[in-house]
Amino acid sequence: FQNMLELPEDFLAGRPSYAEFFRYLAERGEYSADLEEQLRSSLGSHELQFERTRPDGRVMEVRRNPVQGGGFVLIYADITRMRADARARRKSLGASEARAEFGAQFKLFGQAVENALEFADTPEKCDDALTRLLAQLEEIEGRFAEQEDFLADIAEKRETVYEALSARRQSLVDARQRRAQGVVDAAGRILDGIPRRIAQFGDLTQVHSYFAADPMIGKLHTLIADLRTLGAAVPADELDTRLKTARDQALRSIRDKRELVSEGGDTLRLGR
Repeated sequence: FQNMLELPEDFLAGRPSYAEFFRYLAERGEYSADLEEQLRSSLGSHELQFERTRPDGRVMEVRRNPVQGGGFVLIYADITRMRADARARRKSLGASEARAEFGAQFKLFGQAVENALEFADTPEKCDDALTRLLAQLEEIEGRFAEQEDFLADIAEKRETVYEALSARRQSLVDARQRRAQGVVDAAGRILDGIPRRIAQFGDLTQVHSYFAADPMIGKLHTLIADLRTLGAAVPADELDTRLKTARDQALRSIRDKRELVSEGGDTLRLGR
């Protein structure tokens, strides 16, 4: 007891009362400022048990057991090691539970990544999936921020997700560009054939009918719409412009022929 509380011989030789003992400890910083209230509580006749932490960090369990005839027996026990072991057990249990929960969350996240890669069939969907998955990973990181062992796994998973969806996006962009180029080539072949078709027309009705109802012109409109769906607005606009130019040139050519050739077609009209 004396060694536990570091009490000097001369103090104990004076056989101090409990109140003197209590005040002596208080003067060394063993108790809080509300000394008298704590002293009154300790001097009662009831059984008492509490824990307190000494200035040096050791944890003491204090028991006061009343005895017959008055008075009480005061028992001090150093429970520092016991409390440290209990904290270690709680920490170990908490770490085990955290690992189990983290493993479950990580497994679910991995399944979410697989699903995202399966259903992300456009570059835009890849961007949306990446934003959503990174947000989920940030949430997991925040939940387990105190477990430093998990941070490396989260960082590695973040990099893996970013690379996987970026690669998926690039492959879709490349495929879209190849598809767009194929559509441009097909539309170009149709446009190249228009002058040959309209060369045989002799009146404006035939030109209007050709550009309004010819199946190849209809296919050309479809291809231009496909380009816009693919996000290739610039080549789509260029093809649309070429089609309108071809129509205008065809109409202009028929009008020019009408002005230069007689109705019979065998006489050239000249100005005065």
